Order: sequence, then structure tokens, then C-alpha cells
Amino acid sequence: MSIPLLLRKRGHLPTSDEGESSAKREKSTKPATECSCESYDLYVLGLLGRPCISRTDDFQSYDFREPHWSQVDDFFDCDRRSGFAVAEFRGRLWLLGGCRPNGDARIYHVGVHSFNKDSRLWTKEKSMSNSRADFCAVVVEGSLYAIGGKCMRTRADGTAVKGMRKAVEQLQGDEWRPCAPLSRSTACFASCVMGDRIYIAGGLIYPDDDDYCTGAVEYYSTLQNLWTIVTGMTVGRKSFGLALVNDRMYAVGGDDAGSVVWIDSMCTRNSWSRSVATLPTQLTTELSSYDVFVMGGEIYVVGQGDLDAVFQKLRVQDFVWEDVEPAPGFPWLSTVVRVALIKNRPCENESRLRSTS
Repeated sequence: MSIPLLLRKRGHLPTSDEGESSAKREKSTKPATECSCESYDLYVLGLLGRPCISRTDDFQSYDFREPHWSQVDDFFDCDRRSGFAVAEFRGRLWLLGGCRPNGDARIYHVGVHSFNKDSRLWTKEKSMSNSRADFCAVVVEGSLYAIGGKCMRTRADGTAVKGMRKAVEQLQGDEWRPCAPLSRSTACFASCVMGDRIYIAGGLIYPDDDDYCTGAVEYYSTLQNLWTIVTGMTVGRKSFGLALVNDRMYAVGGDDAGSVVWIDSMCTRNSWSRSVATLPTQLTTELSSYDVFVMGGEIYVVGQGDLDAVFQKLRVQDFVWEDVEPAPGFPWLSTVVRVALIKNRPCENESRLRSTS
């Protein structure tokens, strides 16, 4: 499974309050037959094919206003890399880091590129200071953060070994600057943003053993440049999603040397509840690859299930899954899925509503 969530709120996903107030405003000011003026488009980036065979890239977008999927131009030349992170930043989709095989070893990347959905062009941005894969990219108050991840380290005798990073860096303007490091080296964790805090949950304990993962949780204060350890999850997880709805965090799926099928939640008092819901059955095998995002107070999952692509949302008020139509047309098999929401420019009707409200 593969997920580092852009969950975001990663400062930029619509909160449940925003979604509810927007829905109420539209419902009270115009007929249902008018344009719904959804504020976001969904972008899904995938690396397709099993790791041991040839891979191709896939890049699709979903329009919530007139529900349909569209094929977007191919990636830039990213060497079929995996383990990259994505984020919505400065109105663009940003793709950071990642790795690709090189014989028995891996090459880890520092490169950063952004995608302009209007021009449909990729632009090379300022590279990170540290190469990373299986990490998180998070946006808070106009700054982009790169946190943790896998890397290659060089021993004293010159041999290269797998490693993981504590390092955190922040893009301000056009420069990457170091921040306070994590309390532990980790990768394959999940993150979300609550106010000025970046929460990090789960992840690997050892860089060369995917069977050991942690349930530890800590948060970074962007105001104090300080990490604080808080109550951990009920089970260790890696490669899962962390979603924020109504000031409650939800750990969605993941892996603990087998598929984790349940969803845990943590309230603002740092108390975790186990198994508030389970994953859609299509996503309960080790072949699954998906990502998670939040919109309008509901948790969405999109990715590759056991046999078919999956696009569903979880109604948090009663923990019921609903299909979102249509499902994306992923070729078999997506080994990496990353998603990002990009805000649309307001249409004419929406601009008129805002000016009169």
C-alpha cells in the first residue's frame, strides 16, 4: 500500500466548516439547477505496474462540477520514480523527491517540480537540501515543508546503506531552510495539519525492514519550531492516510505486516478510539494502493483495489461508505497513488454570489 496523505489540510484542503457553510450559502441563494461551482479539482498521480516489471506513469484529474475523469499529459521525465510526495502549493501541484531502482540499490532524488493546470506544463523548482522518498510534503501558512523519509547513507568505509531521515526543511520564498528535526528517523508515515501544528503519525522503525512500524504520534509547532510527542495510535501503521474532520483525526487503513482494515480516530483530548469504521472491502488486500483526502467534512479514498479502481467517500456522521461516480480508469496495477486538490478559479455565477452575499 502506498499513501502519504496529503491530508493536509495540508493547509489547503477545504475544512468541514468551509464545506458546510459554502453548501448552505449556495442552497439558500440559488436553485438546484444552477451551476454547483465546486471549488476544487482532484488530481491523481500514479506509477503503474508491478515493481519487478516495466512501469508507466499515469496522471488523471477529476472534475467535481461535471463528474468525470480526464487524462492529463504525462509526467515530466521522472525516471519512473516511486516514493514521491505531492502537495498543492501556490496554486499548483508540486511533486517532490522520490527514488528509482539502480541495480541492487536505489537513487534518491532532491528534485522538485510543479504543474500548472492551466498551461498543463511542468516547471523545475528549487531542489530540496536532502534527498528523500516515502516522506510527507505539507503546506502551512504559505510555506512548504518536507518531513522525514528514506534515504541512502554512507558508512565510514564508503559503503552505502539504507537509512531514514529526521530532517525537516521549509521552503520560504525560493530557499529551503532547516527546521527542528523529528524526534525519530522515520518514513512511510502519515500527516495532517491542525491550525499551526503538523501532526506526524506511524511509520517505519527500521529502514531495511518493512514489517516493523510504530503507532507513535508527534506534532510540530510552526510558530515555536518545536516537536511534541502525544498519545500514540492503538496499533502501529505504515503507508496509511491521516484525515482531519471537525478537529478529530482519523487514521485510515495502512499496513502492519498485513493489511489494516479499520479506521481509528483521535479527539482533541489525545484519546484514540479503535475501529470506528473499516475500509471498503476492495482495499483490504496487500495489492491495494490508495490515497486519502477530506472535502466537505467527508473522507475520500481513491486508488487501486484488489481488481478495480476505487473512488469512495465515508460519511463521518454515520460511518457509511458511498461510491463516487465514476471510478478512475487505472490500468492494472497501480503501485503508487498520490492525490492533490487544486482550487479552481471561481466561475461567473460563484463570483456573483460572493459579491451579493
